[in-house]
Amino acid sequence: MGHTWRKQMSQFDGTKEIKPAPKRPTGEDVVKELEELRPITHGQSSTDTSQLSIFSIPGKPFGKADVKELSIQQHEVATFYVLQNCDESQPFIQEHKNILLDAGITNVEEIHKLEFVNWFNQRIIQLYNEGQVDKKMVSLARGPERRAIYYSGYNINGFRFHTIFRDEIRKTQNNGVVVRGENQTDVPYYGRIKDIVELCYTEGNKIVLFDCEWYDTTQEGRGYKRDRYGIITVNIARKLNTQETFVLACQAIQVFYTRGLKDITWSAVTEIKPRNLYEMPVDGGPYQEEIQSISTSYENEDD
Repeated sequence: MGHTWRKQMSQFDGTKEIKPAPKRPTGEDVVKELEELRPITHGQSSTDTSQLSIFSIPGKPFGKADVKELSIQQHEVATFYVLQNCDESQPFIQEHKNILLDAGITNVEEIHKLEFVNWFNQRIIQLYNEGQVDKKMVSLARGPERRAIYYSGYNINGFRFHTIFRDEIRKTQNNGVVVRGENQTDVPYYGRIKDIVELCYTEGNKIVLFDCEWYDTTQEGRGYKRDRYGIITVNIARKLNTQETFVLACQAIQVFYTRGLKDITWSAVTEIKPRNLYEMPVDGGPYQEEIQSISTSYENEDD
């Protein structure tokens, strides 16, 4: 009732404007509008359609965001891991190893691990000054900031992942992961998510890693078993002694661990099928109950 225009009615000359009511859109109109929308992925602006593959992985964090500083060792390990798993850096990885081989280096992998990050940064800056690469490669080469953003949950590839801490106050379990090796004969890595870490690069680029505790599956019989049905059980009392604990969020497949009834140090692994994110319950619900019933029936077979 107190709008200014109501007190200034004398300024109107009485002219009336008559316009037709807005037309109700049809289903075809809505579909057409949606088709014209440009997809936006997490960490990528709607105007940028030429991101590096490593910066263009769709995913969405949830839960409280905490800013923490990575340790020097964590920062080095994470930076190296990202470069080793980025498509655009693969030619440079081979180039650096060839340089080491030509120099007569025998322990190429060890020296490559120690020197590649700095060499890559210098190489990309050189190519950028020569106009052969763009700022996106420079962003990758400079590496992430020491400060990172930590989340307790992440949606990606139809999976809803939680950290161990987030799952401690819930009845469901969403922190189990498996990562497969490059070769079919490689034993997968099984573990649980300790932290969900978003690395921040220049130019607003971001990469999400899972920092995991891994079970030692290097030796069959002691670290893992495979029964006649192909079901894997892992010894959760045997942790892998490694400083390389990171994995790209897009590489992780979700699994569910069910402790054995006879020996709780062994847990059966159930691989979870990805679901459409719109169908996924907020915190487990019937989906986890389904997995639990499957795992329980497996345990009962051993009795």
